[in-house]
Amino acid sequence: MIHLSGKKYNDYFISVPKMEQLPFSAAEGAVTGKTDTRIYMDNELVEGSNTHILHIGIIDLPSTNPFTEDHVHPYDEVIILLGTNMDDPEDLGGEIEYILGEEGELHRSDRTNAVFLPKGFKHNLRFIRVDHPFILVAISLSGKYE
Repeated sequence: MIHLSGKKYNDYFISVPKMEQLPFSAAEGAVTGKTDTRIYMDNELVEGSNTHILHIGIIDLPSTNPFTEDHVHPYDEVIILLGTNMDDPEDLGGEIEYILGEEGELHRSDRTNAVFLPKGFKHNLRFIRVDHPFILVAISLSGKYE
């Protein structure tokens, strides 16, 4: 619990995320197999943060996979996939495939990982299998997701 009442820097803390759908969704309607997208930082939540941080729990193979279209951003982005097995935190709990660049180069991983995506770089992410839930965090060096 965060106790903020009456503190000078209250506005710097986000303890209740903003719920938001990705604008590049390839799915029509709800996509099963993932939690709702939660935004923990953007310029709307903390003015001037110039950072967009989203969190999605992957609980099963998404019904639309990938659930975004191949896309680019006008800013740098880091995607982090975090395993939830505290006995082996490097175990992702499934297997994913990054689709990178104009040529669609494939990179597979079943380990906790992070990837840097420079602005203007075409990318996407496909889920191969989900053995147990894991977490996707995307950090965009922009105050809003575009």
